[in-house]
Amino acid sequence: MGAYYQATVNKTRYGTWDLGQGAKLMEHSYIGNEYVESVMSLLENKPKELRWVCDYSENKGGFDWDDTEEESLKNVSCYDITPVYFAINHTKEMYIDMAELIQLHHPRSMMMHPIPFLCNSEKGAMGGGDLHREESRRGLWYGDTISISMDKDYVTSFKNVTADMLFIEH
Repeated sequence: MGAYYQATVNKTRYGTWDLGQGAKLMEHSYIGNEYVESVMSLLENKPKELRWVCDYSENKGGFDWDDTEEESLKNVSCYDITPVYFAINHTKEMYIDMAELIQLHHPRSMMMHPIPFLCNSEKGAMGGGDLHREESRRGLWYGDTISISMDKDYVTSFKNVTADMLFIEH
């Protein structure tokens, strides 16, 4: 059996199933996926702590799945299938330019969204439906304060790490 993952913004966990999405990491962690883009829209111009928490996770940094209340994303409008925004890590003072990231993708690969992996509670695979290759960047942004902005001027004081955040399914 595989592990389930859901985004947690501050202390609220957002379910995947009510949007018709699978909860296994590789079922929903793609650019343009309704679940991921709905979570991103919750962060637009609102910096908040973000974690992609595994149901197997046990008290990582004083935080686990059972400590959260689950809410629905059904009434949250998500971004278009081709996101054009900046994913900003306020804790580490860096950002990902999603339009630039999309251009870096190989045309025959799945476009994995970096945020579910960067904000992941686990450092390695937790069963079926998970990313099974070694990935040193996994969890590097776990619990950091993240926001989304459409404004290029807003990110000028942050470091652009887009080229280092390309996740490709092999």
